[in-house]
Amino acid sequence: MEITTYLDLAAGKYRFGATCDDGYKLQAVTDFSARDTAPLAFHNGGPADESYDFIVSESGLYRFRMVWYERGGGAHVEWWQGNFANADRVLLNSDSAGLVKAYTTITVPPQFDPPTLSSGQVTIRWTGTGVLQESINLSAWTDVPGQPPNPYNVNVGTGPGAKFYRVRP
Repeated sequence: MEITTYLDLAAGKYRFGATCDDGYKLQAVTDFSARDTAPLAFHNGGPADESYDFIVSESGLYRFRMVWYERGGGAHVEWWQGNFANADRVLLNSDSAGLVKAYTTITVPPQFDPPTLSSGQVTIRWTGTGVLQESINLSAWTDVPGQPPNPYNVNVGTGPGAKFYRVRP
């Protein structure tokens, strides 16, 4: 069985663990399809009840992949967060305050690529989905009419003053 999740981790020290029969592998991955990433933890054969510690240097959402297998007999797996002060264990994504939250999907906000200027036109490109908006003062925003394409070209010097753009999710 494969478990893929995004874990919301603040910078700091963590203790996670697994209780299972027969084996598992846990990876922090850059992409869920990555199969050759070195594991954070690994157990092969027979019951396991073990913890592993790691450090997160920067807060953020991190992809984790756990693979669990069963060869016969008892069949169970638990992935938990431990406490450094005592032996308490809580399953990941528990609704208790202060514990790690797990997500099956996330929505990445739209992001602009650097604009380019050529032949009197600024070309605006972005990733993600959303509605392109424009403003002349950064406080009043309006949708660019006509569902503009991505990339969007703007003629330089055709209107009064500066113009600003954003993508509204």
